Order: sequence, then structure tokens, then C-alpha cells
Amino acid sequence: MKEPVGVSNEQVQKFSYVMHHPNNRPVQPVNARPIPK
Repeated sequence: MKEPVGVSNEQVQKFSYVMHHPNNRPVQPVNARPIPK
């Protein structure tokens, strides 16, 4: 993201309550893949 968006602690708490589990995949190695900006 070129411009990050801020969230409040309350928003993070509510999101965590609704999801019941982490909402992300494990970080993968970059290897030779290009990273676009």
C-alpha cells in the first residue's frame, strides 16, 4: 500500500471477535518473484 490506513484498537478488537481465528497466511519467501510497487 502506498498510503497506509490506520485503525483503532477498538476496531482491531471487534474484528478479532468476529473472525475467531487469524485472518492471514504464513509469510512466504520472496525467492526470485518480483515485488511490484
